[in-house]
Amino acid sequence: MVDSNENKEDMKRKYRPFINLWEWCSPEFKELIKKLMVLIRHGVDDNSKNIKIEPIEDFKRLLSGWKQAQQIIADELIVKLARIQELEKEKKLAHSSKDYETKNQCIRNVKNIKSEIIILRKCIDSIVWMLLNNEHSAIRRLPINGNPDNLSAFNINDSMASANEINADPMAIAIITDITTFVHTGDLLALIPNKGIALIELKSGKKNIEFSKAAKFAVMSECNHFEEEYTKGFDKKDLKHYQRTKRQVERGRNVIEAISTGSGFDNLFQSPVKILDKNFQPDFYTDKIIGLWNKVYNGKSWAITDINECLFIGAYSNANMGFIGFNGWMDGCKISGRIFNILDSFSDPLSRPFFSLNLPDKLLLDIIDGNLIVVLCFDQKLFVDRANKKYPKLYKILNFPPEIIDTTNMLSINGKGIASCVENESSFIGIGYETRIIFDQQYPDNLIDWSYKMSDLKKEYDKKKSTEKNKAQRKLKKARKRSRT
Repeated sequence: MVDSNENKEDMKRKYRPFINLWEWCSPEFKELIKKLMVLIRHGVDDNSKNIKIEPIEDFKRLLSGWKQAQQIIADELIVKLARIQELEKEKKLAHSSKDYETKNQCIRNVKNIKSEIIILRKCIDSIVWMLLNNEHSAIRRLPINGNPDNLSAFNINDSMASANEINADPMAIAIITDITTFVHTGDLLALIPNKGIALIELKSGKKNIEFSKAAKFAVMSECNHFEEEYTKGFDKKDLKHYQRTKRQVERGRNVIEAISTGSGFDNLFQSPVKILDKNFQPDFYTDKIIGLWNKVYNGKSWAITDINECLFIGAYSNANMGFIGFNGWMDGCKISGRIFNILDSFSDPLSRPFFSLNLPDKLLLDIIDGNLIVVLCFDQKLFVDRANKKYPKLYKILNFPPEIIDTTNMLSINGKGIASCVENESSFIGIGYETRIIFDQQYPDNLIDWSYKMSDLKKEYDKKKSTEKNKAQRKLKKARKRSRT
């Protein structure tokens, strides 16, 4: 006999992707987000739409919009963090007096405010993504292991003064990293004229500054003798302080080294990394989503499409229709894979943020206003089948090696990994492929082609072609020599 509670939980899980994130938001919060969306995507509106603007002035206007957005978000975060503290106190008092209705209301209010905080922080994430040209290989270097969160009113205020000094330059911008969801290296991420992107650690106090200088020298020089001499008289407290400072310097170096050279140490997964996608040219299917939206916008209740035989997309005017229609489509076609709402990027720190999507403003606003629901499903088995049809033996299904402990970060079929052969080793494909397909809206075929380009299969093909070409050239030379004699 099936437990009715299990049925309810299963139904709740299946229905989740069709729930609109914005339903519980107040009208005031929605309007704030819409204002931020314009500032982030277009910059400050100077009412000169009919006047041709020079590229530099347009860039300044964009930066000015980002700076305004950051200030608005910082102020909102400080207010919301204070409100959470107040609600936590109210909850404790209600619990003590056995006023469970008030206690539960406090819990609900805290949950809602925390959700609003995530949305605001993802707005800042959008700015960081655009600063780094939406480049995954750079983005994925910025988190660190353990996913620390240093969001606090004190940290925001402490960093804002330094950020504002940099932001006084119309061609520069500094983002407070603590208000992002994924930048865990440095206190500020800055774009500075003639210097490019920089991660800045803010230090105050004589000891902090001294330790910071010493740690930088120790890391850059790699001189163990210096560190032994420098720290030999430290007590436990100072030693911990110095070592913490040194770790910060090392993380910053790892980020810069990996981004600039393509290889180094990954702070998130605590392992060596080699970036193979520095010259990756993405190909997007955003026009397909726009086409589905146009159908719904012009009066249809729903529209669906499939892409490259392994990605399935549905656009619906309401949640119930989407739940029934899309799940029925997936079940009928025996498609396996997680169903995503396009808004699920708000819960994934390393996916392209919602406001950075290359989609029209009106489409995004329709999603915010609840007039459009977009859901997607990526079938990993069909992806492998298509890849191997296009490039025979490109992918193999293998048991994960022991060193891959967390297999949830990898693509898999029935518990086994999807791998290609790169430099004579099995290279397992991470969940980043799915993230790019769902949230970047990159064609699956685009990633299949890139896998092939990086694989030993392509090298073998090129070697074979080169051999055949050389044989043909030698044969031609012999023929010409015979004709002359």
